[in-house]
Amino acid sequence: MSLKDKALSCTFTSRAWQGKRLDRKLRTEIATTHDTDIEIAKVTRNLFVGCDQPLKNVVNAIERVRETHEYYSVPWPPHRAVKIENYPIHRDKTKDAINAFQLVLKEFYDQYPTLVQRGILNSKGLATEDEYIQQEEIWDRFAVSITYGQLDDANDWLKATLLSPEEVQELMDQTKNSQQELTNNVLEHIKVTIAKHLLDAREALTKKSIVVQPGMPKPRFHTAWLANFQSLASLLPGFNLPDDPNVAAILVDLEPTLKHTTDTMKTSEVAQAEALQNILAVIEKYRGWLNS
Repeated sequence: MSLKDKALSCTFTSRAWQGKRLDRKLRTEIATTHDTDIEIAKVTRNLFVGCDQPLKNVVNAIERVRETHEYYSVPWPPHRAVKIENYPIHRDKTKDAINAFQLVLKEFYDQYPTLVQRGILNSKGLATEDEYIQQEEIWDRFAVSITYGQLDDANDWLKATLLSPEEVQELMDQTKNSQQELTNNVLEHIKVTIAKHLLDAREALTKKSIVVQPGMPKPRFHTAWLANFQSLASLLPGFNLPDDPNVAAILVDLEPTLKHTTDTMKTSEVAQAEALQNILAVIEKYRGWLNS
C-alpha cells in the first residue's frame, strides 16, 4: 500500500503580533555608548507594560494549537503526518484548540482600546498611539490554521516526466530511500515516546513500592503516568506508519497495566505491584528494540 493511501500530511501555520516596537532612538544611544555597529544593536519596547496578559493569552493559545497538532501527529519533515485512522482525533483536538484561540483573541480585541491607553500611560511618555496597530487589524495580525494534504510518494509525477526509463528509475530509487529515512524517523519518534512513558511508569511505581521507615512521610503517588500512557496507547496504532509489529505487540503486553483506572491504581496495592512487574517485564523484553 502506498504511503499516500495510509496517511495525510498536516501542516501548522500561525502568525502573531508581539505587541513590541523597535526603539530606534534607544538603539542609536546604545550603539553610540558601546561603540557598536548600529545594525547589531536591536532594542524592542513592550507596548503593553503592566497590561500584557491578554496578549500573552493569545500567544499562549496559539502555542497550545501547535502542541496539540504535534501531540496527535508524527514528524514527516518538513511537515508532519497523521495516519488516516488518526485523522478524526487530530482534526477534532486541533479544532478545539483553535476555537479556544479564537475566544481569547476576541477577548483581546474587546479590551484593546483600554489596553492601548493603559500601555501608553504605563510607558511614562515612551509610547505613542501611532505605534499601535488599529483594532480592526487584529484579525489580520493573528491567525492559526491546520491544513491537510496528500503524502506524495513522488512516483506518480516521476512516471509522467519525459525522462528516460533509466533516469526515472534512478530518481524513484532515491525517493524510496528518502521516504525510508523519513519512515525510520517516525519509528524512532515512536520508540522514544514509548520509552519515556515506560520510564515514567517505572519511576512512579518504584517510589510507591519503597518501604518507608516508621515516622517518615510516604512519597506521594501520582497516577498521571497511567492516564498519559492510556492516551498514548489509543494513538499508537495511528502513529505506526512503518507498520512495525512491535508497536502492536507492546500494547498487548501492557494490557494488564493499561486496563486499570487511575482510581484503582491509586488505591490498590495489588494493582500497583502487578503494574510494576508488568512494566519491568516489558522494558526487559523490548529493551533491544527500543534501543535499536
